[in-house]
Amino acid sequence: MARPSQELAELANHFEVNEMQPAPEPVRSYTREQYELSLSFHNMTHALQDKNSELLYQSQHDPLTGLANRNLLKKYLQEKINKQESFIFALLDLNDFKDVNDHWSHAHGDELLQHVANRLIDAMSKKGLVSRIGGDEFAIVFNADVTKEKAESLVELLRGRLKQSYQVIQDTLSIDCCCGLSCYPQDAKNRSDLMKCADLAMYAAKKENNTTFQWYQPQMRADLNERVELTHILGEAIKKNEFIIHYQPIIDVNNYSIQGFEALVRWQHLTKGVIPPGQFIPLAENSGQIIPLGELILDSVCKDISLWNQQVGTSVPIAVNLSVRQFDDPDLAKKIEETISRYKIVPGNVEFEITESLFAENSFQIQDLLNKIIDIGCKFSIDDFGTNQSSLSRLKNFEFHRIKIDKSFITELNSNEKAERILASIVNIGKTLKMSVIIEGVETQDQLHVVQALGCNYIQGFLFSPGVNFEAATRLLKNKTINPGDMKG
Repeated sequence: MARPSQELAELANHFEVNEMQPAPEPVRSYTREQYELSLSFHNMTHALQDKNSELLYQSQHDPLTGLANRNLLKKYLQEKINKQESFIFALLDLNDFKDVNDHWSHAHGDELLQHVANRLIDAMSKKGLVSRIGGDEFAIVFNADVTKEKAESLVELLRGRLKQSYQVIQDTLSIDCCCGLSCYPQDAKNRSDLMKCADLAMYAAKKENNTTFQWYQPQMRADLNERVELTHILGEAIKKNEFIIHYQPIIDVNNYSIQGFEALVRWQHLTKGVIPPGQFIPLAENSGQIIPLGELILDSVCKDISLWNQQVGTSVPIAVNLSVRQFDDPDLAKKIEETISRYKIVPGNVEFEITESLFAENSFQIQDLLNKIIDIGCKFSIDDFGTNQSSLSRLKNFEFHRIKIDKSFITELNSNEKAERILASIVNIGKTLKMSVIIEGVETQDQLHVVQALGCNYIQGFLFSPGVNFEAATRLLKNKTINPGDMKG
């Protein structure tokens, strides 16, 4: 009579030890009660097994796209590493996906991710594991027989498929991507380092416009260490004011008179020497330190304007770059007004340069701050015009003083026959909207003649002067004009 109960207890132990794998048959029963108990236990084990399988699937798959998630990816990578297989790993990130959520809706973003996942699966066609590991980031573990050449072809194919338009909630959207690739075991000996290598390669790909992918290189890790170190010491540099301002003249193309300067910041580090803005400004933006740094730059510029008023008896407008991230500070306009008042300068002598990417944020706070700064008396210009998604409605609806055309257009005059026509079109837009136009990067007499023929108002470039320190800028102000080539050598 006790034997069935003992067998039932053994089955319960089997069920626990073997991770919810039930025994194939119920235990033998001698009474109706024992039979019903055995049957109930048997049904329970199968129900729990089904539920456990469902939970296991959910824990290893992305609920939105159905792709493998980060948990399953890590497990899969570790299994391949344990087998000592050589393989290629890739991280793929969608470009400007945040704009889809901000401009359209999160529902648009979710549906777009589902379409992307389907295209990734279709393009890979069982050539590897595709996973979504968070947000707009996907990962691919290529099969062992996929060579580097084949991986490159597949990534190019993936990008081509992903760039094709999508129909999302009755709207037509498009998206681009970039990719970083790493190899096991050449680049890393463990799973974590392999993923970091691909991430570094993807970061490098993002920095290169229109680059589909980058392979991991050891120098990328050295660059990362340099960025981490600079970010760490940046805060202290701001406290110690290790930054200097150089001023590049803005020249009237008709009489070569100085119509203003653009303020260019440089980091004068004690041991590293001069660190260019392209190296530390992105770090300041990513770390949030751009806000105190921006305050420091504006203070220095306003101080210099005040000194020019005293020493030269005159001053000209100074253009100061404003980062998108500085608009995260709700007190931005108030701080600008306080700084201008402290040095008793004319607000119109401070002109702020912003890029078109600012409007991609689509924020009421940004619009409100822009209007408050204009009310102070400061002016605005659009910098690097034509390199982002230009919106003519922004030019029509917002009070811009100038358009600054990116130097890439002037440098491409000889190699791209459309460049001059594009320049002419932008200059005409500025004239139509009664805004002055500055062309950056003028370095040769031929380029100067093209700009003059187009009827452009102002230019900047090494043909007239690079950025110079305060003392040199003071001498230029006193002279009032610069002839082409005067500052060379």
